[in-house]
Amino acid sequence: MTASFMICINVSIREWLQYHLYVKAKAVNENGESIKLLLLEENITRIQGEVNESNMLKKAIDLVKELQEAKRLFEEVTILCWVPLYPEAHNRTARHVIATWGKRCNKLVFMSTMDGAGYVMGRESIRRFVEQALPNAAICSPTGKAEDVKLGNCLQRVGIKFGDTRDHIGQGRFWQHHPISIIKETKLVESYQHYPVPEWPNSSSDTVISFHRMTTSDLYLMEYFIYNIRVFGHLPSLPLAVFLPPDLSVVPNKTLEKYNNNGYAP
Repeated sequence: MTASFMICINVSIREWLQYHLYVKAKAVNENGESIKLLLLEENITRIQGEVNESNMLKKAIDLVKELQEAKRLFEEVTILCWVPLYPEAHNRTARHVIATWGKRCNKLVFMSTMDGAGYVMGRESIRRFVEQALPNAAICSPTGKAEDVKLGNCLQRVGIKFGDTRDHIGQGRFWQHHPISIIKETKLVESYQHYPVPEWPNSSSDTVISFHRMTTSDLYLMEYFIYNIRVFGHLPSLPLAVFLPPDLSVVPNKTLEKYNNNGYAP
């Protein structure tokens, strides 16, 4: 029973990968002819019947859909990663960023400046920053420290609103501290955050985006934990449509309409 079950699971995942991730593979029919594997509705029904609608199969299918969506987003949505570094840190740090999370950006740019915590800016925010804020010293002073704070002040002065970046249950996704500090020094971390920070493990979101004060060794450790380790028998998956944050006041109407039209609960 166990061996048969495992074979069915492996074939199912292979077929889904070939179909959803556009992997070119050849199959041979009973006459020895090469055929293209297609996952039609009858194939789905057959596979589900073979494993008795196994939860493991459902997780595998969800995981493949997630990979397919990640591939689509990488091709359709350009992510420019702008990494501010001290001039002396270029040789010491930049190569480690390139070797880890930087290789997943569509474009990766390093600039010499002060380095602060992570933030995300849309096209319109960048346009206003470059065209309206930077040329005007009264709006955006070229002197001073804490580049991330200064950038926030510049953007506010040209009409950019800050959004709630927490997930739908109020857990943080952008952090100005190291993960260890979030675990051990919750009150200290909370003093830097706009919203309350619950005690670990309820503080950081499963869809976390950014940590701060990471060493180069930390980058490789995170790379190993996230992209290399696979726990046998455990297939983690995330919802394809990430839930909206608690505060919807700065969420674009188009995004809200998309959620409503697809039956998601904002």
